[in-house]
Amino acid sequence: MRRRAAAVATLSLLWLVALPGAAGAQGAADPDDIPPRFTQGECVVCHEQPDVVRTGDEVRQALYVPHETIQGSVHEDLSCTDCHSPLTSTMHASADRAAGSCAGCHEDEAAEHRAGAHGEASELGSPPGCVTCHGNHEVTKAEGTDFDEQLAERCAACHTAMSERGFGSNPLGMETHLSRPDIATCDDCHEPHQVLPPDDPMSSVHLRNKLETCQRCHDEAGPNFREIQVHVASGPLPEDTKLRVATLWMLAILIFTFGFFGWLTVLGIRHEWRRGRHERHGPTQGGAT
Repeated sequence: MRRRAAAVATLSLLWLVALPGAAGAQGAADPDDIPPRFTQGECVVCHEQPDVVRTGDEVRQALYVPHETIQGSVHEDLSCTDCHSPLTSTMHASADRAAGSCAGCHEDEAAEHRAGAHGEASELGSPPGCVTCHGNHEVTKAEGTDFDEQLAERCAACHTAMSERGFGSNPLGMETHLSRPDIATCDDCHEPHQVLPPDDPMSSVHLRNKLETCQRCHDEAGPNFREIQVHVASGPLPEDTKLRVATLWMLAILIFTFGFFGWLTVLGIRHEWRRGRHERHGPTQGGAT
């Protein structure tokens, strides 16, 4: 009995000695092995609260970032500090590195963006960045009908005049709005990242490159594709001469058709009214009918 008690005591002592070491080994786990949702814990304590959007008199909706937003994006495997600067002794860093963090993973796309028209400021102000088109926390895959329609709307936010001509005023815009997945959107013709103005010889929509761009989808496209007016003004008369003539011709036919058949309708109503009056009251004096 004494031997058994001594054995139990010895095993208990060894277990107590080994326990702190085991606990320490578990506590020293590689941070890279910790799931990102746990590394975001200290951030979401504040940023998953709806009231975080109010900073004094200002309301910043982008500050509200619930778990569902991150988990539904293509960046769900990243932690907050992969894009944002980590907290400092004074809480947030004065200069967050989020603006340039996309280039850390997407180097080629960032280089193309800098080389394009969107890489420098314009009369509208600061140039659009990655989040302008892709969003910030809710970044999704750049594919599918939903993304195409969202992209067209985001392009239209800056290109108001182009929006009036392109989105909803021509077959491309209408078909995209009607959820056709095989219809070209802005980036199919203008390139997704290195967007250049049409008068730039390197632009995909420059006159000398336009046919090649069209042939990406239209294999049998001929030289006449260069003359197609994709962006048609939504005003009363298009600026293009051929479209202006066609519009005036169609308006003339429309006015003549409605005018002619409208006049026939008036004559028919007048005739029926006179005939009804004749049946009720008989011939008028003088033999008029």
